[in-house]
Amino acid sequence: MMKLRILHIEDNVDDQVVLRRALEKTGFSFELEIQGNGVDGMRSLSSKEYDLILVDFRLPDSTGLQILDGLRRENIKTPVIFVTGQGDVRTAREALKGGALDYILKSEINAQRLTSVIREYVYKIHIPEGVPPEFTSSLSTIFKANFVILVKLGGKAELYPSPGFTFDDSLKNLEKLVEANILAKKPIRSIVTCPQCTSYEYETIIKCKECGDGLFQRGESPMQFQRSQGVYQWFKCSNGHISSQPAVSYKCSRCGAEFDLVNGKMATLYSYSLTSSGLDALNFGSTS
Repeated sequence: MMKLRILHIEDNVDDQVVLRRALEKTGFSFELEIQGNGVDGMRSLSSKEYDLILVDFRLPDSTGLQILDGLRRENIKTPVIFVTGQGDVRTAREALKGGALDYILKSEINAQRLTSVIREYVYKIHIPEGVPPEFTSSLSTIFKANFVILVKLGGKAELYPSPGFTFDDSLKNLEKLVEANILAKKPIRSIVTCPQCTSYEYETIIKCKECGDGLFQRGESPMQFQRSQGVYQWFKCSNGHISSQPAVSYKCSRCGAEFDLVNGKMATLYSYSLTSSGLDALNFGSTS
């Protein structure tokens, strides 16, 4: 289970207690370190790594904005959440422009608000840019009941179970999550795809090799294999030409291009499953 390492820079003991109790009610696993001033806070940041910084705007020896400046100078990219009083909202909004992730009013500190902010943090840190929160929420629900997501090919290409997005968009999002080590993929089999647009969806076209006719009757010839006693398949077009191997090609359902096995593009079908770190990221970041 992912454990968030949180640094809280706050000099007021009562506010320290309120924040800790609110964090405990979120259900997240966390380690909380508290420093009472900016100097000690920066000293901790220079010697340890944290996942999240919660900083009061008004400190005995500095301000939250000065803490942000110090983080920039030290090239520390740990996300910062401002915790501020009602009178410092304007300054807190300035902090957002300076790189803070969010701000919370002290009067609004509760488990629900912290849960929302922490989920946003986890999403921004762990989930690749461009993957919609609705997609990962859908995956979180899917993986609670299924080990893998498979690509199914019938009359139409689709994912099973479906995340509720188009097939192409779902594949793009899944591949982004593989690159981010949220998902692992395993090859299932190879398949031919359209050479023009790489679509998985196409219809099979059977034509007579002699005249190009596409209307066939299918049956069995009286000639049998001597050894296996297997029966030949034969195809007779509407012009009467008989062949055991008519010409087979494919027509892309997306772009309309026609291709055969020779000029088709080979692709690999995969199954997608969660990595251990991916499970944590989806559980933390999901709103489902």
